[in-house]
Amino acid sequence: MRPLLQTSARLRLAARHRLAYPVLALAFLAGCPKAPPENPVPETPVSTAPEPATPEAPKPDEPKPDEPKPTETAAAADPSQLTPDERSINDAVALLEKGDAGARAKAESLLQGVTKKNPDLAFAWFNLGVAAYQGGNMDKARDLFETAADKDPKFGAPYLYMGVIDEKSSGRDAAIATWRTGVTHDPENIDLRVALIGALRDGGRIDDAIAEAKAALKVNSNSIGVYNNLGLIYMEKGDLDLAKFVFLKARDVPGGDTNVYLRTNLGRILYLQGENSGALFNFQEAVKLDPEFLPALVYLAEMYQSDRNYTDMVPLLETAAKKAPEDHGVQMNLGIAYRGVGRYPEAKVAYETALKLEPTNPNPYFNLGILYGDYLKTPEGVKMYDEALEAFGTYVTMGGKERDLAKTYIESVEKDKKKYLKKKEKEASDATRKAQEAAAKKAEEEAARNKPPEPKPPEPTPPEPTPPDGGAAPDGGAPQ
Repeated sequence: MRPLLQTSARLRLAARHRLAYPVLALAFLAGCPKAPPENPVPETPVSTAPEPATPEAPKPDEPKPDEPKPTETAAAADPSQLTPDERSINDAVALLEKGDAGARAKAESLLQGVTKKNPDLAFAWFNLGVAAYQGGNMDKARDLFETAADKDPKFGAPYLYMGVIDEKSSGRDAAIATWRTGVTHDPENIDLRVALIGALRDGGRIDDAIAEAKAALKVNSNSIGVYNNLGLIYMEKGDLDLAKFVFLKARDVPGGDTNVYLRTNLGRILYLQGENSGALFNFQEAVKLDPEFLPALVYLAEMYQSDRNYTDMVPLLETAAKKAPEDHGVQMNLGIAYRGVGRYPEAKVAYETALKLEPTNPNPYFNLGILYGDYLKTPEGVKMYDEALEAFGTYVTMGGKERDLAKTYIESVEKDKKKYLKKKEKEASDATRKAQEAAAKKAEEEAARNKPPEPKPPEPTPPEPTPPDGGAAPDGGAPQ
């Protein structure tokens, strides 16, 4: 029987972005998959059960901006040329990068001193916004970012993070509006453009997203983030050839061949088009670039699963499970991998973990049914028929999509159970008969041992001796 394969249900990751010194350069790189449809991928269905269709491929997604990072003022070639305010800003940046509350308080004090003396320094207001963001005060952070943007409208970073806050507090449309404003003021800020493209794509505004992507490439024809988003847009439109063309183009730009998101997306396109060797190579390269990158781990494990290569599948999914312990799909696939290498008790734990994570998802019951029915045994070495039937029955009751296949498995398990019970009944009957025969034989032997010996027949009485000639006459007679 074949377990239900699921690609990870929660693979939306955020990349780590830093503001480079002295210029701002946030790398928004696309490439994390969304949740796939809940269709099972069977392995070896029993008897005449038809093999269900392979599920639609999960769709990647781009990461969102991470926590804003502080940025220094434009450093002079000779640090001694920095003004006292610029040195204070850079000292505050160093404190904010430590990330602890004490350092943050000192940084805020330095920055507040700068803004009192020189209220027009946008960098100081921006870094105060970073401090507020780090402290969890989003309203204050947004106000400070807005002040930084007012002081220098061409400074794009404040708009970027105002959009991040707007998306969390007011929704995608509010973020799109903020990012559009930022692009208007800082048209060469590629990070703002990438954020805008991603939001438009997420909102289903595909034509707008394509137009923004093409405009962004006119600004920076080497932007991997723009290429990634554009390729993902064409994937979602179903134009895999065009998506592949975009990803291959991106691979040739500086840094493209070492970008984990691009490698993962290119691998996915090749996989969907049946170019398995190319897909395998790109997934493997992605894992080399980042051994903990969840989408690449899951996609590569999926390829190994299709080849029944459970040995290589296990370590990938063990890493994925550590990276995303609350991910139901990872636990499901880890259970399949464990089952494939004969680690049945661990497979059971993985399926049960998946069930705890999503109690309303019936698929773990299906896989538990297979595990009980074909692999796990009682301490006496007997297959766990009743547990298998209960698991498959629960799957059917919960409305699992492969109910007909589950019913086929139920019939198969019931037949196996009947054969087993009939065999055990015969064995018990044979054992009883043999025991009875052995007991009868033993009783017979015991009786034979305890039987008294037969009495010996009496010895024969010797005959009367014959008298010799001339001897005495018979009684009452006279000699002749």
